[in-house]
Amino acid sequence: MDDEVRERGGSGEETLGKLYELEKQKELSLEDVALLGEMANADSGEVRSITAGILARSESALARATLVKLSHDGDALVRVNACDSLSNFTDDEIVGLLKQKVAKDTNALVRSYALIALSDILPRMDDEKEVQLRFFEGMLKKARNVRDKITCYKALYRLGKTEFLNKILEEVSGVRYQNRCFAINTLLEIANSENQVLMLKCLKEQRKKEKTVAVQSTIDRAVSELKQLIECKRG
Repeated sequence: MDDEVRERGGSGEETLGKLYELEKQKELSLEDVALLGEMANADSGEVRSITAGILARSESALARATLVKLSHDGDALVRVNACDSLSNFTDDEIVGLLKQKVAKDTNALVRSYALIALSDILPRMDDEKEVQLRFFEGMLKKARNVRDKITCYKALYRLGKTEFLNKILEEVSGVRYQNRCFAINTLLEIANSENQVLMLKCLKEQRKKEKTVAVQSTIDRAVSELKQLIECKRG
């Protein structure tokens, strides 16, 4: 760690101020990624956590190495953000690491975010589809919470099991509002010209009876984005 970062101890206002500046940048330079690599050694868990999140915007070898390191951090929130950011990398080593996190990490949220990252990575890889299907079907059977089930539904849908779209749509009216929001945001991740109309119908129906402000806001944003996608395709 260079003298400037060491002097700040990784937890001072200057360090956080620099991180907030980097969050606002559209792109990260190699120099920025190098500085983030230094900040990953900070004493402050907050600094390391924010660092892991920002590194999602770089696909460089240094960003990858830093995120792998942070995925083993003692702070669970740091590991969560590291797993989330590792979804940029589609290679066997990262897949193996994330599968280990899903299977053995002591924190449930870390396990969930590692599974989310795998749901984004594996459908983009050239591995045999049947192998991927078996993995997510197995994870679905083991899933202990609705969020993990929705993540598996998303992955299976991306892998060609289109019937799992209905499973996600069902969760839009689920019991817990947090899961309803998660399901709605998941729909946006898999929206395409073939499913947009069905999604809009489901969201509009739920909006009529939804009482929770957070879900209402999430539905309104999703409907707006879906309508924009439809208009863009028409144009």
